[in-house]
Amino acid sequence: LHGRLFAQWLHHAYPRECPYPHMAGTTHPQDTDDWLKNTGLDFTASAADMARHAGSHPRLWKQPSSASRPLESAPWSYEEELFVPGRGIGLPEGWLVFHGAVYAASAAIVAFGILLLRTSRGARRSAMALDSQAAKLYQV
Repeated sequence: LHGRLFAQWLHHAYPRECPYPHMAGTTHPQDTDDWLKNTGLDFTASAADMARHAGSHPRLWKQPSSASRPLESAPWSYEEELFVPGRGIGLPEGWLVFHGAVYAASAAIVAFGILLLRTSRGARRSAMALDSQAAKLYQV
């Protein structure tokens, strides 16, 4: 399930939710600021630009007919690539700090719970001892 072909199928099934899985090293993704700085072009497209790129007129999008529909020919690449980290790649240092903090917090919570339990037992014993002494002092 962690392969490129499955991710490619997901892209064809859900094209807006799942990006196309390019082969590793074949693309150079850029965020919008980098695109604007490198090309000087706006990163949004007008309806006319999208129509020119899609090869149809924007008026035809609103009234779909069989003549204006493009042929269903989704590109498919049969090259598989598994998304598995290499041997030398470990967890980043941030994860170690996070795990250490979780263990420390867990130990502190357990220690606080034990302290509360012992304190409540001692208070209960003290209250019972005071009650028994008070009953002995005031009996007539």
